[in-house]
Amino acid sequence: MFLAAPDCIDLLIRIMTSGNNISLNYFSPMEVFILQIKTAVVLDILICSPYIAKNIWEFVLPALHDNERRFIRSIVLSSCILFIFGALFCVFFILPLLINFGLSFATPNIRAVFGVSGIISTALWLSVVFGLMFQFLFLALQLAGQILSFNMGMSMAVMNDPSSGASTTVPVSFLTAP
Repeated sequence: MFLAAPDCIDLLIRIMTSGNNISLNYFSPMEVFILQIKTAVVLDILICSPYIAKNIWEFVLPALHDNERRFIRSIVLSSCILFIFGALFCVFFILPLLINFGLSFATPNIRAVFGVSGIISTALWLSVVFGLMFQFLFLALQLAGQILSFNMGMSMAVMNDPSSGASTTVPVSFLTAP
């Protein structure tokens, strides 16, 4: 993916700087080359992630119970989609706002000079962070639903067990006259 890295960097720069007349600079001879290597590594991880996830799934699958398998299958696809939406939201909405925010501090005496390495590194990190952030709410809701259904099942089992000391008439007892 090293050959696609320059095109990916150019696309990110065009998206982030749309509408602004910004020139990005590099400050060391190897900066752009190292940036292309970093971008190529990220692209390789993105392309290989389905294969990596499949191998992890095949490794973990024998140790899971049926209900755990169903739970994981139910959240994997939606979790991946939410990660992609979070990364795209960052690239198309947050990063242009970040560039405009940085430009707002420019004055006639202070000129904004952005380094290409800093901008692209920030874009890569924020894309990952926003992708994870979009997943957290969904995962929290899924886990809360699992915990709630487990607790409800346990409380019903305790209430229906005569040896537990609890009975179904306890919640109604405060409604009767003394």
